[in-house]
Parts: sequence; structure tokens; C-alpha cells
Amino acid sequence: MVRRITFVAFCSLALLGAVVGRALPHPAYAAAGGFSVSYTGTNYYQPTSYFSHCGYWTWLTSCYTNSSSGPSAQSQVAQDAQFIAANGLGTFQRVWISLDQLMNWDSTNGYQSYNLSYLANVDDMLHRMAQSGIKVDLVLLTYSQGTGAANQFHPESVDGLHNTMRANYLRAVRDFLAHVASDPTDASTIAVVDLQNEAYYQLEAYFNNPSNLGAFTQCQSGSGGTDWGCVDNTIIHPWVNDLYTTAKSAAPGLLYTISDAGGMLNANSTEQQQRENLYPVDVYDIHVYNNSPASDPARWASGRLLNKPWFAGEAGCGVGNTGCTYNGTNAAPIDTWWLDNLGADGAQAVLVEEGGTAFTFPNGPYTPTLTATGLVIQQATIAHSGPTYAQPHRCPRHPRHRSRLSVHCRLLPPRP
Repeated sequence: MVRRITFVAFCSLALLGAVVGRALPHPAYAAAGGFSVSYTGTNYYQPTSYFSHCGYWTWLTSCYTNSSSGPSAQSQVAQDAQFIAANGLGTFQRVWISLDQLMNWDSTNGYQSYNLSYLANVDDMLHRMAQSGIKVDLVLLTYSQGTGAANQFHPESVDGLHNTMRANYLRAVRDFLAHVASDPTDASTIAVVDLQNEAYYQLEAYFNNPSNLGAFTQCQSGSGGTDWGCVDNTIIHPWVNDLYTTAKSAAPGLLYTISDAGGMLNANSTEQQQRENLYPVDVYDIHVYNNSPASDPARWASGRLLNKPWFAGEAGCGVGNTGCTYNGTNAAPIDTWWLDNLGADGAQAVLVEEGGTAFTFPNGPYTPTLTATGLVIQQATIAHSGPTYAQPHRCPRHPRHRSRLSVHCRLLPPRP
């Protein structure tokens, strides 16, 4: 999501009936085939628009190579990737494409084709990530009501009145995945594809208004509101199921997820299993936001019972607490807790929200500098992988101690 905003409460899990049907067992599992990623990373989104002026979601359009008003998004991606790898910020990063920015779009029928230059920009970005040894969670479709961001998913496409638009979205996903699968570097750089960010949570926000229900008028509740169980079962689940089926057919060698806004971590095992049945995925991406995560250990421990591998694609302070989540100093204690504890609860990776919380540019576009949160991620990287990165000037100072760390740190001469 773009600067997370609370829109609606999670749906009532008791109403999932038609989709749930049966309870799933919770067997022990190994990692999904090919899902081998670093424990640490960030929800990177895209290179900062502060210097390139490429807003959400325009960075992969012609703006990608435009340097008329400052460093291009292309040069920033290269610099960010090198900095992330060199400073222990994790070689697993969540990068947002938002396919709509790449499309030739018809207002009635939706996707017509891709702009080939924009597809080439995606290839270039993935190749630059690969050069720094970074794997990505690639987010394809995104919608966040109220943000005003350009080139978002059109939620009306799944309201039953825009079936051609819906079918063309599936075609767009098929075309894109066939494209990246045909490029060996692209394919090897993509650890997992997030077909749609927080599909249930964000689309529930849209269908919270009964006037948006389109052909699904049966999902209007008697009180004039929306029946969440009906929306989830009748509108959203068929859509995400078609997304997954389409993706697997187009590029079966890739792994897929549809990110969850946090409801899948639930100390009530029956409700957790019901939530699992809503997600046709290979790997679970579960987002965790809480101002005091240590106070709810049973919820996070439920991650051990999930029937598929999982990772935290977004981890931060409480929902809406942007003054904490996006402040590299304020977020450090909360992000420390997530990094220190979620691994024991089964998380294969913890991606801190967001890249800008981990490193900033205090003296202009060519001065990336770790924040307190960045140092926290760095220490977690050291703890989980040993001496796998090089600090360009000196060993880092531990954020919670005055003494300098001497282990797992290799000194290099300053960069010219």
C-alpha cells in the first residue's frame, strides 16, 4: 500500500461459508520449491520520487530514464541496489510494478497491449537488481482507495458489469508473466510474484460502498451496508482464483502470492484455516503492523501452523501510525522486535516498511545513509547470514549499544 490508511475492518470470518467448506490440516513444511530468500529486506516500493519526480506509479514509464530534473529513476535503482547489498539491508526486496502504468489502456475495455519501451524498463530494473545479487517480490496489481496514486488497478473491473475489462486484466497478467519468464535474468531475479497487493483488504474498501457492487446486488446487507462474507466469496475469491490460475498457466516456473493484510495470523486455528482457504497461492505474504507486537505473542506464533511457507512482506508500527512506521528513528524498536522474533514464528523473511525508513539522503541524491532502522536491519542480516556484505568505511555502531561491533564486519578503504 502507499502510506497505509485504514479503510474498513477485516471481514467477518464466520461468513466465509462457501469458500471455506473444509478445514485444512497444518502439516510441517519445507520451503516452497525455489523459494530461498534472505531473511532481511524492505518493502522497497520504488526509488524515491523526491529526486526523479516519478510519482506513484509512473516510475517505469518514460520517467524511468528522464534525468532532466535530477537523477533518473534508472540511476537511482542502480545506486539503491548497490547500497542495499553493500550495507546488509537484505537481498530480498519488495518492488512494485503496478502493471497499469505499462499498459495501453482503453477506457471501456481496459488493457489492450503493453508499451514495449516500458516493458524494457522493467527488464532493465530487474537486471540491475540482479547485478547486486538482489531477489525481488514483484507486486503486479495495486489499489489503495483514497491515495490518489496514478495507474492503479481498476476495481470496477470485477463488479460483474465490466467483464471485458476483467478478462483483459487476466490477459495482461498472462502477457507480462510470459515476457519476464522468457528472460532468464528476469526470471531468476523474481523470487515470488505478488499478483495483487492485499486483494481482500483493499477491494473490501471499494465494495464497502453498496453503489459499487455492480451486478452483485445480493451482497448488499439488509441494513443498507455490505455483506462482507458475500463480497469475499462471490466477488474477490473468484477473481484471485482466476489470477492465480492464469499466472500458473503463463509461467509455471515462478512462485505466486496474493498478499494478506494480516488476518491470516490468528490465534484461533479454525479461523486461520478459513482464511488460508481464501488464498490460492504458493507462498503466503502476510503484513504485520502493531505498536506493541510483544503484547500479542499468540497471534504471531500462529504463523507456525500455516500450511504453506510465509514471509512478512510489510512490517511496521501500528496501522495509521505513519509517524513511527516511516521514521527511521521511531520505527527502530518495533522493527527490531519483528526481526528478532518472527523467524521463530515461521517467517522466512521480514521486509521492513519501507525502503525510505532504512536509508535516506541527507546531503542530496548521491549520499544514501543508513537510519537507525537501517542499522537494525543490518544487524539482523549479520545475525542470519554472517559476513556476507562489506561496509565501505567502518564497522557499524550497534543501534542499542555504544561499543562498535568487530565481528562479521570487513573493513574496506573509503570509496573514492
